[in-house]
Amino acid sequence: MQFRTGTRRRSTGFTLIELLVVMAIIAVLIALLLPAVQSAREAARRSACINNLKQLGLAMHNYESANKAFAPMCTLGFYGAAGSAQYPGSGPGTGGGEFSATARIMPYAEMGTVYNSINFQMDYVDPPNTTISFSRLGVLACPSEIYPQAGLTDDGLFYPTNYGWNNGDWYAFGGSPANVGSGAYLTQTRGAFGVNMARTTGSISDGLSNTMFAAEVKAWAPQFRHCSGGGPLPAAFATANADVVNPFGTTSPAVAAYIAANQGGCKTVNVGHARWSDGDPAYSGVTTALTPNYTIGIIPGTPLDTTNMLKNNPAGTYNNDLTAQDFDWSWQDVNDGGPTLAIITSRSFHPGGVNVLFGDGSVKFINNSITLQVWQALSTVAGNEAITPDSY
Repeated sequence: MQFRTGTRRRSTGFTLIELLVVMAIIAVLIALLLPAVQSAREAARRSACINNLKQLGLAMHNYESANKAFAPMCTLGFYGAAGSAQYPGSGPGTGGGEFSATARIMPYAEMGTVYNSINFQMDYVDPPNTTISFSRLGVLACPSEIYPQAGLTDDGLFYPTNYGWNNGDWYAFGGSPANVGSGAYLTQTRGAFGVNMARTTGSISDGLSNTMFAAEVKAWAPQFRHCSGGGPLPAAFATANADVVNPFGTTSPAVAAYIAANQGGCKTVNVGHARWSDGDPAYSGVTTALTPNYTIGIIPGTPLDTTNMLKNNPAGTYNNDLTAQDFDWSWQDVNDGGPTLAIITSRSFHPGGVNVLFGDGSVKFINNSITLQVWQALSTVAGNEAITPDSY
């Protein structure tokens, strides 16, 4: 009898332990690579955001070359003819009522067709202008913005903007003579752009390279609006020089405390920077009362118009934690006659800070850690502050 002998064939498959080891190695590699991929994507988005700001800066300078002054935030009728004795030194103005500075520089940003469709003899919400006012402009959208879509407001469906023009520290507009008394409205904001005000390069004595022109803002930000309620101005406004100097001193917590003390008479809406076509600082401006990305919520017990907030909120998320939000604050709209004290803070979805356009056309990334003194100094046009690049 013969017996066949042979070798036993070994299986070529993976054992369970080997498979688990391979999966663990792959998971570690993904964990190591994912942050790098995300960082690269964010760097690309930030670069695109910088390019948007540079385009806006170039367009604003081309506007200045053609008109011998920079564009106003908006022009309101109760001041009479542009450049009149009622607001001396403001430079030449243009028509267009509440149309924003962004709308006025369109011909110089390769959007002449859009600009030519605007009827500047009418308001931006009047039917002949709504096709343009409700349009999306790509140059105004930061790729990192998480709520770039249009949203429904009381006046229609608007697209937001991620860039606000520098409207000073907190004093944005003096108001009409009927609201604040004869002569008071002549005081201008310390920022580069304002209502019924078209600055010349000569009026920016701090230097274009030391003066903020525009900064990033978040779309559909929650705001306390229309805070006057028919009552008197805040006490700080009535003190000497408070109309041109931020009365909060040099600390952001002091501003936060001020907002907390003046919430009760305000409407709560999610329309911050929701309308690029509107020249009100709440829609297309920024102020430096708070440092970049400073978070301020509400105090317990503050009455909220949550129906209005949800209606005007395309994301539907801002009501989750009202104690830690990106709230802004505006005493009164400029088209209501002012005065407008506005705490409209620069914010972005870029980690650590915001992109800022300067008057010389350069764009710099400003960290959240910048001091309030330096941040406000960058927003003034003639403050004579000693600022060097290493200050920020």
